[in-house]
Amino acid sequence: MKLKKNVLSEISNYTDGIIASNTSNIRITELAEFVKKPERLLGMHFFNPPVLMKLVEVIKGDKTDEKYIDEIMAVAKAIGKVPIKVMRDEAGFIVNRVSAPELLVFCMALSDSDPAGIDAFFKSQGLPMGPYQLFDYVGLDTVYDSLKYYAQELSPDYGKCKNLDSYVNAGKLGMKTGSGIYRWEMVRQ
Repeated sequence: MKLKKNVLSEISNYTDGIIASNTSNIRITELAEFVKKPERLLGMHFFNPPVLMKLVEVIKGDKTDEKYIDEIMAVAKAIGKVPIKVMRDEAGFIVNRVSAPELLVFCMALSDSDPAGIDAFFKSQGLPMGPYQLFDYVGLDTVYDSLKYYAQELSPDYGKCKNLDSYVNAGKLGMKTGSGIYRWEMVRQ
């Protein structure tokens, strides 16, 4: 959060254009406190993995001018995405708020399940990856932090999943560390 606020503050010193922040949970209204023209700040939430997922949420903060939302909706379409306009700046926006219960269930089932088998099933149903591959792709620390955030913002039930603690505490964060639920070969250049 601190880094995002510093970057947005610095960018707003050099532009009068639209500033779109990629965020899956952080409220745009909160970030707007750090930019000079909050009416030009909006959210643009790309879903993981962005190269495979067409959906993008375009989020209006309390001070965002709607004409900028419409401009970014057009930009999203021009780059081949399917944008949805989010007019309420709330925890998880639309998609994450709807999928948060699923996130919790898969987290709670992690120690009692066969992650590879579950992922294979979901892939066989046409999804680009299964839930546990997605956890590793997004980062187990990100999933963990999202659940803690939802526990504060949506329901204390989201704090019940402790299955990610050992992974995060051991630095097994998924693809970015080479190890998470799965072992990933790191490509170094």
